[in-house]
Amino acid sequence: MDKFIVGHWPSPWASEPHLPIRVAINAHERTIVIVHQCVNESWIHFEKSDDGYVRETIMDEIAMVIEDPKSYDMRCADAIPAAWLYDEAHPGEVNIGCPVPIRD
Repeated sequence: MDKFIVGHWPSPWASEPHLPIRVAINAHERTIVIVHQCVNESWIHFEKSDDGYVRETIMDEIAMVIEDPKSYDMRCADAIPAAWLYDEAHPGEVNIGCPVPIRD
Protein backbone atom coordinates (compact mmCIF):
# COMPACT_ATOMS: atom_id res chain seq x y z
CA MET A 1 0.00 0.00 0.00
CA ASP A 2 1.22 3.52 -0.81
CA LYS A 3 1.77 5.78 2.14
CA PHE A 4 -0.58 8.62 1.13
CA ILE A 5 -4.01 9.11 -0.37
CA VAL A 6 -4.46 12.47 -2.09
CA GLY A 7 -7.25 14.19 -3.93
CA HIS A 8 -10.17 16.54 -3.68
CA TRP A 9 -12.99 16.31 -1.17
CA PRO A 10 -16.55 17.53 -1.68
CA SER A 11 -17.55 20.66 0.16
CA PRO A 12 -19.32 19.88 3.44
CA TRP A 13 -21.34 23.09 3.16
CA ALA A 14 -24.58 23.20 1.16
CA SER A 15 -24.17 26.98 0.79
CA GLU A 16 -20.79 26.46 -0.95
CA PRO A 17 -21.21 23.21 -2.90
CA HIS A 18 -18.36 23.98 -5.33
CA LEU A 19 -15.73 24.98 -2.75
CA PRO A 20 -12.53 23.21 -3.83
CA ILE A 21 -10.96 21.25 -0.97
CA ARG A 22 -7.84 19.13 -1.27
CA VAL A 23 -6.80 16.47 1.18
CA ALA A 24 -3.72 14.37 1.90
CA ILE A 25 -4.20 11.37 4.17
CA ASN A 26 -1.43 9.27 5.70
CA ALA A 27 -2.87 5.81 5.03
CA HIS A 28 -0.58 3.98 7.47
CA GLU A 29 -1.29 6.29 10.40
CA ARG A 30 -4.91 6.99 9.38
CA THR A 31 -4.37 10.71 9.84
CA ILE A 32 -5.19 13.76 7.77
CA VAL A 33 -1.93 15.47 6.89
CA ILE A 34 -3.22 18.35 4.75
CA VAL A 35 -6.62 19.92 4.21
CA HIS A 36 -6.72 23.14 2.16
CA GLN A 37 -9.43 25.21 0.56
CA CYS A 38 -9.11 27.25 -2.60
CA VAL A 39 -9.85 30.94 -2.15
CA ASN A 40 -9.05 33.51 -4.83
CA GLU A 41 -7.05 30.92 -6.80
CA SER A 42 -4.78 30.17 -3.83
CA TRP A 43 -4.76 27.10 -1.60
CA ILE A 44 -5.00 28.12 2.04
CA HIS A 45 -5.78 26.63 5.45
CA PHE A 46 -9.28 26.76 6.83
CA GLU A 47 -10.00 28.90 9.86
CA LYS A 48 -9.53 26.86 13.03
CA SER A 49 -13.22 26.13 13.63
CA ASP A 50 -13.84 25.17 10.00
CA ASP A 51 -10.67 23.08 9.87
CA GLY A 52 -11.87 20.96 12.77
CA TYR A 53 -15.25 20.45 11.16
CA VAL A 54 -13.81 19.44 7.77
CA ARG A 55 -11.30 17.07 9.38
CA GLU A 56 -14.05 15.50 11.45
CA THR A 57 -16.17 14.99 8.33
CA ILE A 58 -13.28 13.26 6.57
CA MET A 59 -12.38 11.17 9.64
CA ASP A 60 -15.95 9.83 9.68
CA GLU A 61 -15.16 8.15 6.34
CA ILE A 62 -11.40 7.62 6.57
CA ALA A 63 -11.55 3.83 6.80
CA MET A 64 -13.62 3.66 3.61
CA VAL A 65 -11.37 6.19 1.84
CA ILE A 66 -8.28 4.14 2.68
CA GLU A 67 -9.98 0.92 1.58
CA ASP A 68 -11.20 2.31 -1.76
CA PRO A 69 -9.73 5.73 -2.65
CA LYS A 70 -10.96 5.56 -6.26
CA SER A 71 -14.59 5.56 -5.17
CA TYR A 72 -13.83 8.93 -3.53
CA ASP A 73 -12.06 10.23 -6.66
CA MET A 74 -8.76 10.12 -4.76
CA ARG A 75 -5.53 8.30 -5.56
CA CYS A 76 -2.73 6.51 -3.76
CA ALA A 77 0.71 8.11 -3.80
CA ASP A 78 4.18 7.53 -2.41
CA ALA A 79 4.43 11.23 -1.50
CA ILE A 80 2.32 14.34 -1.11
CA PRO A 81 2.54 16.56 -4.22
CA ALA A 82 5.35 19.12 -3.84
CA ALA A 83 3.04 22.08 -4.52
CA TRP A 84 0.80 20.98 -1.65
CA LEU A 85 3.77 20.82 0.72
CA TYR A 86 4.80 24.30 -0.40
CA ASP A 87 1.33 25.65 0.37
CA GLU A 88 1.37 23.91 3.75
CA ALA A 89 4.75 25.47 4.63
CA HIS A 90 3.81 28.94 3.30
CA PRO A 91 0.12 29.45 4.17
CA GLY A 92 -1.59 32.28 2.33
CA GLU A 93 1.11 32.68 -0.31
CA VAL A 94 0.37 31.99 -3.95
CA ASN A 95 2.35 29.11 -5.41
CA ILE A 96 2.79 30.09 -9.06
CA GLY A 97 1.90 27.22 -11.34
CA CYS A 98 -0.25 25.45 -8.77
CA PRO A 99 -3.38 24.25 -10.56
CA VAL A 100 -6.74 25.13 -9.11
CA PRO A 101 -9.55 22.76 -10.08
CA ILE A 102 -12.56 24.25 -11.79
CA ARG A 103 -15.74 22.37 -11.08
CA ASP A 104 -18.92 22.63 -13.07
